[in-house]
Order: sequence, then structure tokens, then C-alpha cells
Amino acid sequence: MQLKYRLMTKSLNGDDEIENVFETEYVDYTEKTEDEFIVINFTDEKNFSCEAKISHSNIHLAYAAQKLYLRKHRRIPNKLMLNENEGVDLDFYLKDVQISSNLISFSYDILSNGEILAENQAEMLIK
Repeated sequence: MQLKYRLMTKSLNGDDEIENVFETEYVDYTEKTEDEFIVINFTDEKNFSCEAKISHSNIHLAYAAQKLYLRKHRRIPNKLMLNENEGVDLDFYLKDVQISSNLISFSYDILSNGEILAENQAEMLIK
């Protein structure tokens, strides 16, 4: 089986346009369960590794230089990496998690000083 990982963001300038931030090709992946988590590992076409631990209320995501911890309906501080050495401290708020046999998706806000900077949606499409 293969999956495609896609990250989209919603424009906050009033036009509500959703744009792709990035999208992988379909790649091979492994999946296992660990307590309440589905654990997915894959390496994309650019040779970046991803480990995602996903439950209906928590997300642990390590992809390339990014490491995020998200918890449903809670603001969680994370460092958003701008490059390999520099990052900015922001709050992340997990709004929703959907898990099915062919799609795992989650939506979250990125905030600074209580103000929403971006509304993101991540998807893992499975075929």
C-alpha cells in the first residue's frame, strides 16, 4: 500500500482560498498500532523521513526538520523550524482528526500571541 501526504493552508486575508503548501508523490509506508496510536513511517521522494503517531486526540509528527506535538482542543507550544538551525516558537491548536481506511486528516491552527496566523489541514491519502 502507498500513501500521499498533503499539507494545505487557508488564506486569512479574507478570500478563504485554500492552497497546497506541499504534497508528496504516493510512497510506500509502514503502519502499526501502539497503544491508542496509529504509527505511520515513510520516506518521501526527496528522501525526507516521516514518523506520524496519530490518535483521535493527539498527533506526534516528525517530518524532515519539523517536530510537532498537537493535542485536540489545547494550545500546545511548538517550534516551527524555518531552516535546519532557526525556528520560531508558536502555539498549535488541533481542531479535528479524521481516521478512516483510506484517509487520515487533521486540521489545526497556528497562533502567535493568541492570534491565528494560519489554518492548516494535513492529509494522508491511502491507496
